[in-house]
Amino acid sequence: MDNKKFLGLLTGSNDAPRLSTTAIIIAVVFLIVPLAMLQLAPQFMQTAEDGQPGQEDFNLAMAYILTDLNDQAAIPVLQRAADAGNPKAMLVLGVMYAKGEIVPGDMDKARSLLEEPARLMFQPALNFMGIMAVHDGDLERAWQLFDDSLERSTVIIYDEDRLTPNYWMGYLYSNKQFSRYNLHAADMYMARAARSGREDMQLRYAAFLIFETMDYGKAIPLLETLTAKDNVKSKALTAFLHAEGYGYEKDCAKAFDLATDCADQGSGLAMTVISDLYRTGCGVPRDPELARVWAEKARAARD
Repeated sequence: MDNKKFLGLLTGSNDAPRLSTTAIIIAVVFLIVPLAMLQLAPQFMQTAEDGQPGQEDFNLAMAYILTDLNDQAAIPVLQRAADAGNPKAMLVLGVMYAKGEIVPGDMDKARSLLEEPARLMFQPALNFMGIMAVHDGDLERAWQLFDDSLERSTVIIYDEDRLTPNYWMGYLYSNKQFSRYNLHAADMYMARAARSGREDMQLRYAAFLIFETMDYGKAIPLLETLTAKDNVKSKALTAFLHAEGYGYEKDCAKAFDLATDCADQGSGLAMTVISDLYRTGCGVPRDPELARVWAEKARAARD
């Protein structure tokens, strides 16, 4: 099985992994709303930029969203603020259209709304537009947006939120279609993202080390740490390594035990490992029919 196929199984998609919706929305909220608003203090409707056009509408919309009063009611108010030229409203609406949250997904609207906050170097806007550029195949544009996010952002949320452009810079440098293809640079950026402590970033870095640089010495400690936390994807990838003898002594029986546990939890990668073991008769009796059944289960899990 080729590396891209395994990375797709590992991350649940056939392309580069996307950020979680919850993480993005939380990041945007904390970027644009002071802590006092979360505490519903008397200054709830105040910000340092009350002079911005559409600020009152923006504050009202965020009150709807933050207090879960009525997300749908926030949309026309946000749109009014965005139409007035409020860059924060453009940012929030752009995120919503990009993710299809509360409003129908519309990438053209998302791009249009995010252009101004990106011009102002708002980090979330730069990151979103960079991700969209990746999926549009415009890798040079994506690189410039992520580079701006890392080097020239006017707003940075928390240090760990810099993992977004760090991960994607690593992804770009590991892409052979990218003019600056450089696995050493990719390793550097992905390692920075992994140091955030986020399990998804550590898992992606481990996958990069295994499938791109074959650096099992660096990948296996990451996987062992994640497996100790009962991370299913990490355990499934460890099963694959045992089945293939990559970084470990080949141990098909151990691979089967690990993969069976993960398959029970819905891992498509683990199901593929089980299928391969039955197909080759490694660690289990050879059984082409069971191999076919598990391969079909793996395809269904990916769908």
